[in-house]
Amino acid sequence: MEKLTSMENIGQEMSEKLAAIGIDSGENLKALGAEAAFAKLKARYPQVCLVHLYALEGAVCHLPFDSLSESRKKELKAFSDSLKNQDKPGEKAPLFQETVKNWEDWGRVFQSKEAFAPLAREIFRREGLPFAPLTGLTPGTNGVFRSGPYAVKIFFPKEAGPDPRPDFENEAAVCGRLAQQGVPTPALVAQGVIEDAYTFYYLVTRFFPGKEAGPWLASASSKEQEAFVGQLKSLLAKLNQPAEGLIPPVDLLKRAVENPRLQALPPNLREEMAQRAKGLNLRPSVLVHGDLTGENLLVDAEGKLTLIDCADACLAPAFYELAPIVFELFQCRERLLRLFAGEDKENFVEQVLDAVCLHDFGAHMLRDAPLREDLPPFESLMDARRFLLEKFR
Repeated sequence: MEKLTSMENIGQEMSEKLAAIGIDSGENLKALGAEAAFAKLKARYPQVCLVHLYALEGAVCHLPFDSLSESRKKELKAFSDSLKNQDKPGEKAPLFQETVKNWEDWGRVFQSKEAFAPLAREIFRREGLPFAPLTGLTPGTNGVFRSGPYAVKIFFPKEAGPDPRPDFENEAAVCGRLAQQGVPTPALVAQGVIEDAYTFYYLVTRFFPGKEAGPWLASASSKEQEAFVGQLKSLLAKLNQPAEGLIPPVDLLKRAVENPRLQALPPNLREEMAQRAKGLNLRPSVLVHGDLTGENLLVDAEGKLTLIDCADACLAPAFYELAPIVFELFQCRERLLRLFAGEDKENFVEQVLDAVCLHDFGAHMLRDAPLREDLPPFESLMDARRFLLEKFR
């Protein structure tokens, strides 16, 4: 890793300021770029000036700051001036014009490019990133859009219901850890909060131009599927590592037993699931993604995997990942299950059942699996067990 102080124009004081805003290496500075780094510095240290921007550009380009071309200095001055000329809060109409008083209001607008474009443009300006017209990405709970080479996630405001800050802090922390552990995931470029009509937390990452793994797997050849499963196992080995203290712990047993989604199932099945969850051993606990569905794994043109959307990450036993992998990503397809399960099929099935009993959306997975295959609903865990074991015969 390249030390900041080894770069052109970067002394100890500048190095410390950069580290304070999350830029702790030469690689990070180069990936972010001089303008974006300067915008973040300016927000934290208002006294930094144009010369500091020249110094950052020189560091990125391996040049003394006074050796930059006149044309480049002109561009940088214009950027610096644009930061000085920001309107003061309260002197202009809100960028986000929609009304959000509850979850239904948020559900009505969270995919609207038109509603979020002014807000996203301001986020990109503050972060020193080039803005391009928004295009929609696969929706989840938050507003997620593509802007040129970036993807921006704008979290729901607290007026919609729950407090978004824990989700934001959770995902930002996990994104950083994944990069350290070598898990393929788009680089986190910026994170922050913007005060507008509402308080919006946001993350900006590099956009990964891959296909969603769900539909990709449905049409993949046997060889491609085999390679996919191999990569998935490698990804999980890197991801599912101890991470105590990284994010706040969740009381998984309490959540499983009191899960309102259990009401979607017959009484006997939901009682079995609650009882099984109570008897689970949750040690060792590792970092899990928690939502490895066909939407959150992307496949590029060469068949390489990338992981996105860490909003549901938590500390849990590694088997927790099996529920969405089996029921959502693989859609219980026989060949994929055989490739993934290994030799001990019975033990694998028991781990899957443990996972659905513990997982926040496990009840919905058991509800939807038989419907997808035109089968009667599961009345018990035995029905689910038979269903899964049949896939290996």
